[in-house]
Amino acid sequence: MKQICASKPADNFSRMYYEGKVLIISLVMQWGTNELMLHTADEIPGKELEAPDQVRTHIEPNL
Repeated sequence: MKQICASKPADNFSRMYYEGKVLIISLVMQWGTNELMLHTADEIPGKELEAPDQVRTHIEPNL
């Protein structure tokens, strides 16, 4: 962010420069979100993944 704030691109390139930086930041943020979701799912123990299924199995016939 400091680099973006400190930069002074030429007028005819400024829009392209800033749009490119925003795109890169967006991609990095999306990648980080995807990585977090991927690793979080891998770190949940199998026993804890069974609990929601057991709850659903109990609730559905008793609704």
